Amino acid sequence: MLFDTGHINSLSLDEINVMTGAPVLVVRVEDPGYLKAGFLPGQIHSLRGGTIRELQSYDTVTCVAELFRYLGEWQYTELTRFDDGRVAAYFNGPNVCSKIMMELWSQVLWYVANQRHGGAFLVIPVEDGHDRHPGQYKINCDFPGSISLSQALLDHVELCLNQSPTEGPKHLVVFRLIWRMWRQKFFRIAKMVADLANVDGCVVLDRRLRVCGFGGKINVDTKPMKESGTRHASASAWCEEVGGIAFVVSQDGDLRVFPNTHPATPLDAWRRLVDVT
Repeated sequence: MLFDTGHINSLSLDEINVMTGAPVLVVRVEDPGYLKAGFLPGQIHSLRGGTIRELQSYDTVTCVAELFRYLGEWQYTELTRFDDGRVAAYFNGPNVCSKIMMELWSQVLWYVANQRHGGAFLVIPVEDGHDRHPGQYKINCDFPGSISLSQALLDHVELCLNQSPTEGPKHLVVFRLIWRMWRQKFFRIAKMVADLANVDGCVVLDRRLRVCGFGGKINVDTKPMKESGTRHASASAWCEEVGGIAFVVSQDGDLRVFPNTHPATPLDAWRRLVDVT
């Protein structure tokens, strides 16, 4: 079966497999002469300018995997404080939270890539940036931020708990149905964060994916990078000096992740979007 990613951008791989019962050929036309395709859950390839290249999922980068593993563990600890059997049944471990947050973050990157404006997201090396200013990490932001992706998940879970019965023969089923029914409402926050990248400058977040500021300017010495622009060079230099993580989306929709030392290339936000269980 053939899917265009414009139709399945909100579906998980589990849902697609249920619909088809077989591997899925996914094709996305990025621009004239620029094509991405592959059989999920297999490898994705791109074709541009007569060149075929293999794309990696960005969660294969060690620092990214560690970031979402930490985030999942922190959120799972917060969820256990509800002391509710519905939470224990649905979120049966930190990996569930990690996967949800990875899917949510993928939506952010997908929106930015689709807008063809480009953007940069810098994750400062601190767990809670509420009392930290981006200027402490050599970034001057024109605007403060307050959106928290991780807190949005906790708030959404609480909302679903309040709208479903606490006990009864089908209380777990009802909770799951409400979760699925309102899932798209929760995921709207991804568009809000993605739109911040439309402002010139970078978006700064802490390790709990709370926006600390946007419209940021990086204040580090940069060196030109081969086949990359100023945005990539600045992000790479910042990561090396500060020790954070940078997600940089170019205007043609390509994604690069810069960890502490070296960029891992080539990567693809789109594959992570649909290749999530």
